[in-house]
Amino acid sequence: MRYSCEKCKKKFEFRDIIYFCPYCGNGLAQSDKAEEEKAKREAEEAAKREAEEAAKREAAEKAKREAAEKSSRESESRKAARKDGASDDPLAKIAEQLTAKLAQEVQTELKNAEKESKAEKAAEKTAEAKEPAQKPEPERKRPPRAAGGAIPGRELKLKKKYSAMVSGCIDTINDIACAKVNAIMPGGSLSQYVGNVELIRQSVSSRTALSRIEGFLDTIDNVILTMKENTKENAESRLKAAVNDIDELVRELHSLTGRPYESGKLMHTAESAQIEQTCTKKDIQILYKQVIGAYQKYKRCVNQNGMDAVFPSNLHGSNVLSFSDEYDDDMAQTELDRVEFLNINDAIEYMKENNERKYWGMMNEDYVPHVDVFWRGLEELCSCIDHQVAVKFDEFLLCIDTETATALENDIMSPKFVVDDAKMAKASEFQKKLSEEYQKVINRKKNGDDFYR
Repeated sequence: MRYSCEKCKKKFEFRDIIYFCPYCGNGLAQSDKAEEEKAKREAEEAAKREAEEAAKREAAEKAKREAAEKSSRESESRKAARKDGASDDPLAKIAEQLTAKLAQEVQTELKNAEKESKAEKAAEKTAEAKEPAQKPEPERKRPPRAAGGAIPGRELKLKKKYSAMVSGCIDTINDIACAKVNAIMPGGSLSQYVGNVELIRQSVSSRTALSRIEGFLDTIDNVILTMKENTKENAESRLKAAVNDIDELVRELHSLTGRPYESGKLMHTAESAQIEQTCTKKDIQILYKQVIGAYQKYKRCVNQNGMDAVFPSNLHGSNVLSFSDEYDDDMAQTELDRVEFLNINDAIEYMKENNERKYWGMMNEDYVPHVDVFWRGLEELCSCIDHQVAVKFDEFLLCIDTETATALENDIMSPKFVVDDAKMAKASEFQKKLSEEYQKVINRKKNGDDFYR
């Protein structure tokens, strides 16, 4: 069959039926096939017309035969009447002669029609004998590769679709890795600083504000009591478990292309990941006591000065209550690469020095410094609780880098790699598995569940 490509303008012949150009992969314009279908339709219409004409001829022949039979019967009846003594009427004789002549003409026409029908059938048989038998449509086979290593259109589309699926799996694995490391690191928003400060700011009276602040301090006390001593060691073991989980997913990803994968390649080392414990549980307990001492003076200031003394002077400043304006829980949880470690010792010294200053409660005494010290100490305390451990990655080895992703894509597009329905189904199933795993990580993070106890 002869084909022509509208895209690359090439024309070629191919024995089997194909649907894509072996040079550029574009759909083919099968002109010969269209002509065959047109000829077939014309032949069907001609056969239909011949059948209708044959039916009409047969109906005419039947009518003529019936008329001849009728005339013959009438002629015989007249002869019988003459034999029986009927009158020799001249008009009857003329009618008899005309009837006989009509019968003879009908017989002649019938014989001619029969000869024409036999001639037409003989001509049809001769044409069928000369016309070659129509070959059955051959079974569809994979078209051969064109010269120069070009990939046929259908196979190229499958390869591109498979490559896109693998690329999507890579992105999802990277997202899972980031979310897991983010979720398993201690800290985040243990103190619930943002939510509690916002609740305090909604207070309509100083008494309500003090009640909410005392409840906030009690919550912080409970958090400190449940805090672990070996925070750094615990973070390292949890990070290692997360890396092992990601390592298994990457191994399964490599199996989609048959590329070998070396186990443990994603394991972090001391050079690539630095885990620093910014403060101990004991240091946080000391700072908490200093904040409670500052709260005693703060409470007196509020009782004597009302709502004017509830919040610090630099309410929208860069330090005190800065979380309320430009910080939220999600941002706190993502600060895993924080390298400016908090110095809790400086915070303790700051609180001790200011707590030694007495508040006399005189009418002309400035209460603002005492209010500022309390809020500054509370903010530093919550920061230390939320960032006991800081992690810095020189190279984020948990993620699949660009080099690995490119190598996997090249494996798929190579001539040796064949994409079939089984491989497509396997890649689709792996995509679904990764999507469910990522959603599981996100849900656990929202619920505050621990991944590796």
